[in-house]
Amino acid sequence: MSPVYATSADYASLGYGTPPTSIDLLLRQASRLVARATMADRYDTDVDGVPTDGPTLEAFKEATCCQAAAMAALNIDPASGGVTTTRTVNSKTLDGASVTYANAVDAETQRSAAATQLVPEARAILQDAGYATTRVWTYG
Repeated sequence: MSPVYATSADYASLGYGTPPTSIDLLLRQASRLVARATMADRYDTDVDGVPTDGPTLEAFKEATCCQAAAMAALNIDPASGGVTTTRTVNSKTLDGASVTYANAVDAETQRSAAATQLVPEARAILQDAGYATTRVWTYG
């Protein structure tokens, strides 16, 4: 089981507001994405896989909360396994009036991506702390 890097209290204290009812699922999914983004990075962990260095843990915690907030804002349900099932309105007509959302396809693409990969701000938080890099480690 993957470690969970943040709690609902962390979510609130970092300024993301009142945690949604699905916060535990969101934080678990966000932690998986953070773990995946940092799998090539080197850092010390405890037996549960949580970073032991304070600044590293803070970066992981903030990136996790940022990702969870993005998923909550986009109405992503982690229980769906990353599959987005809602529809984005592309066009609507009512009594002769018409509304079209020009970015409907883009919005759905971004929503789908946020369910399976880190949003840019969460990735930036990790990269600013020196993690989520693409560098290759060479030994010997």
